[in-house]
Amino acid sequence: MNRRLEMGICADLKVTLNVLLDALRSEPQWAARPWLQRVGKLKAEGERRLAEASESGKGMLHAAAFHRELKRWLPPGTLLSWDGADFPHWGRAIIPAVTAGGWLRLGPLGTIGSGLPNALALQLANPGKPVALISGDGSFGFYIAELDTAVRHGLPIVFIIGNDAGWGLERELQRAATGRTDTVACELRATRYDLVMKGFGGDGETIRSIDEVQGAVTRAFASGKPYVLNVEIQGMRSPFSEWQIAGKS
Repeated sequence: MNRRLEMGICADLKVTLNVLLDALRSEPQWAARPWLQRVGKLKAEGERRLAEASESGKGMLHAAAFHRELKRWLPPGTLLSWDGADFPHWGRAIIPAVTAGGWLRLGPLGTIGSGLPNALALQLANPGKPVALISGDGSFGFYIAELDTAVRHGLPIVFIIGNDAGWGLERELQRAATGRTDTVACELRATRYDLVMKGFGGDGETIRSIDEVQGAVTRAFASGKPYVLNVEIQGMRSPFSEWQIAGKS
């Protein structure tokens, strides 16, 4: 995947980049880059589809609708740790990274479950700043005992769990591959993760409608203790899953 080296420079990276920027600024003008316009159109189209998805839910809460509302009420400068599942993938498409080092995801090798320990590390490294984990119910189960760690060390992380009672992403991949609605080993129980958090000594509540998001998010960040928001959502294929399925087909 590497390209042949045209010029090797042994120098401080930051100084070198600043020098290159100075050189580029001396150019009379940037060359036309029509691909930037195409990227802009694709971005606008993607945002339009996300907006349509967030308004399409009937019955149970749609993940896209939840994340659009969550974005409105997150405290400024909230540091985010993203785990696996369709629920976080919806959120990653809607909530942008605005703080350096404050928008961590599980990584390209699929280290599912790492979002919870990453959130612990984020809070330890940034005392006094708001920190949230955004995870699916399946991935949350990998290190759920670390809720005890958050309580013992007084880490007021807000754990936001999209609960569709299943391995949602795997469920969608299986259905796409087989053309069937039934799946193998993808169904979970609709566990009350907020009650699990209370059992460890923290606090929490369940969100079932869009009208409950503002109050619940506000209470969670104001509590000063580890707090689980158990968000009951409908299982819905995310843009990331659509991309994966398209690649396989």
